[in-house]
Amino acid sequence: MTDEHHAGMPTELSELLAEILPRAAGSGGRGASGRGGGGFGRGGGGQCGGGFGHREHVHLAFLAVRRYGTAEAAERIGGWLRHLTVYAGAPQKYNATVTRAWTEIVGHHVAVDRAGSDRAGWGSAGSPGAAGSAGAGGAMDFDSFAARHPRLLDKRLLMGHYSSSVLACAGARAAWVEPDLVPFPWRQL
Repeated sequence: MTDEHHAGMPTELSELLAEILPRAAGSGGRGASGRGGGGFGRGGGGQCGGGFGHREHVHLAFLAVRRYGTAEAAERIGGWLRHLTVYAGAPQKYNATVTRAWTEIVGHHVAVDRAGSDRAGWGSAGSPGAAGSAGAGGAMDFDSFAARHPRLLDKRLLMGHYSSSVLACAGARAAWVEPDLVPFPWRQL
C-alpha cells in the first residue's frame, strides 16, 4: 500500500493493514485475497474503504485479538474502524455493536483454538510444532483460522443473535447493545 493510504492512520493500524492487504500496492489494486479494491480511497464503492469487506474485518479482528487480547482489541478496533469510515467518507457505516460483537466472536474462537492446542500440546496443523502453529498457544495464520472456522466468514452470523432492527438502531450504532435474540455463550459464564 502506498503512504497516501496510511496518511494520518495510527502506526499499529497501518502495520495490521499491510499484513491484511500486503499486495495492494503492487498488484493492480488487488489485496491478498485476490479480490479487487485493496485500498482505502474515498467513496470506493459499497464497502468501507472500497475494498475492506467482511473477510478483511474478521482478519483485522483476528490479528488484533492475538496482539492485544479480546477486550483491548475491541476498543482499538472500534477506534480504527471509526477512523477508516471517516477517511472513506462514510462515517455512518460504523456500528459499535457490530464491531464489538465480531471482535468478541473472533476472540472466542481464538481462545478456543489456543485452549485446544494447549491441552493437546499440538500445533494447529495437527502435530507438535507443525507448520501453521505460531506464537503462544498454537495460534495459526489467518487463512488456517478461517478454514477452521468458515462460519466466521458469513456476515449473517450475527443475525442468530440480533434482530435487524436492533442492529440498525442509533443506540447500537453508537454503543454496545446486548443481543436481543440469543446471548453469546461466553457472556453467560
